[in-house]
Amino acid sequence: MDTEQYLDSKLLALSEEAVRALNAVRYEETLTIGRQALQASGLDPSDTVEKWDAQLELLAPEARQALGDVLTALAISSFRTGDYLNALQFAQVEHHVRRFAGDDRGAAKALLGLGWSYQTVGLYQQALSSLFSALATFERIEPNSVAGPLNGIARVYLDLGQSGKALSYARRGLEASRYSPQKQRDESTSLRTVGQAHQAQGDQAAAERAFKESLEVSDAYGRALALLSLAELYLEQQRYDEAVAAYQRSIAQLSPELREKVMCEALLGLGQVYLARGETERALGPLTEAVARGVSSGAVHEAAAAHHTMSRAFKELGRYKEALTHFEAYHELNDRTLRQLSDRRTQILTVQLEVERLERDREIDRLRNVELARAYAELSDLHQKLEQQAARLERLSRTDELTGLPNRRSFEERLTIELQRAHRTGKPISVMMVDLDDFKVINDTFSHVVGDAVLRTTGQALADCMREVDMCARIGGEEFVVLLPETGAVGARSVGEKVVKRVRELNLELRGVDVTASVGVATLVAEDDETSLVARADANLYQAKRQGKNRVVQA
Repeated sequence: MDTEQYLDSKLLALSEEAVRALNAVRYEETLTIGRQALQASGLDPSDTVEKWDAQLELLAPEARQALGDVLTALAISSFRTGDYLNALQFAQVEHHVRRFAGDDRGAAKALLGLGWSYQTVGLYQQALSSLFSALATFERIEPNSVAGPLNGIARVYLDLGQSGKALSYARRGLEASRYSPQKQRDESTSLRTVGQAHQAQGDQAAAERAFKESLEVSDAYGRALALLSLAELYLEQQRYDEAVAAYQRSIAQLSPELREKVMCEALLGLGQVYLARGETERALGPLTEAVARGVSSGAVHEAAAAHHTMSRAFKELGRYKEALTHFEAYHELNDRTLRQLSDRRTQILTVQLEVERLERDREIDRLRNVELARAYAELSDLHQKLEQQAARLERLSRTDELTGLPNRRSFEERLTIELQRAHRTGKPISVMMVDLDDFKVINDTFSHVVGDAVLRTTGQALADCMREVDMCARIGGEEFVVLLPETGAVGARSVGEKVVKRVRELNLELRGVDVTASVGVATLVAEDDETSLVARADANLYQAKRQGKNRVVQA
């Protein structure tokens, strides 16, 4: 047996082991075996697309199929352990491998996984593109499998606040689930999404019916998710006893497929219920466990939310030092996640661009022998599109996708420039930190869709108070920063008062939600650098929170 045959044989064996481990819900084992299989194949997901193809050329057809199965197992295991960005990377490579092997069905399933992963990390345009492509392929080659992409499309529209479209696609998914090879899971997902769309539209009775139907038809995996949805609805309706019962049932019926994630969400929900009922001391137990499980399992979103809720609980108990500790932990986790997400999004979009470029280049090569003139025209069009996509990629890396405002990276670059100018000219400069008060309550009371709308409206309100030379950026969950060049302490205070007033006015006018903001202001002194100026503004923001919120503090 020569070297290439040996490597193909080893890859086939590792692929079978990885699939068995996945089916047995042993995710860590799947990830370990899957990475061994990748190493045996010689394919490195961090390499260029050209290097992927060079390595795929060396593999026998059955080894390419086995590699696709390995990447499927890696993507699913990463997703179900909360590592969504790695899940996205593995799904990207899987789709390319399936396309290379001429496996249309496998490529469509990889597109479905890509769509869910893109949706989870907030890349909604890419999610819809992948899911609609998967839908078109399944409609052509396997019509009984369209429920999956239909449910995925519904989820994206739900996240985008388009509950009408979400409901329409979820109902189509429900109808298609009757014929699906995964009937139970697709039907459960469709019903849960129908319920969430009704909830977003304010039809709580219809939402409850859909969630209960989902609970009845689900396997263990779906039951835990349906119970979480029911519990969140009961919490929103202040039906606290039923919410507690639903959260406790979700813990009792945990599926191994999403054990830690569901446990963290259920414990967080229990803490929120106890807090809402005024049982603050009792809330600390499940919240503490939610933090510990979230950190140990890598469920950083749930851990951050638990820290934030614990901060509220300790504050209500008058234990301000502990409240501050958890508030800072929440911001640290949130900021770190946002930075990592921004970096990996850029990397992922770059790979997507490279794949698209390579596929177009290949198509041009195919056409060159028969239609040389047409190929040159397509090449010119390709270059133009690539330039446009590169420019778009650069904008995405500097812009907050939800609000359209500049992001932390843009702010920090501009702050450095303005501080250099201020030190050189002696002109003043001020920074304002703006944070929405009790924003988590808005999400819990009205839904995350309304919360996102409030963030967009707040961005608009801040822009209303700015001059052309000023800059406003979103740097965290509900935290914004404003840069005021050539503005001293008096002027900055005036802008801060306008911001407090405008944020509340515009959210009441456009969203019907009473939202207030706290503002911390700092004006440059001689010894300031970027870090100290922002830190002073942040310290003043915290003082504004301690003094009762909905105010400006300037020291």
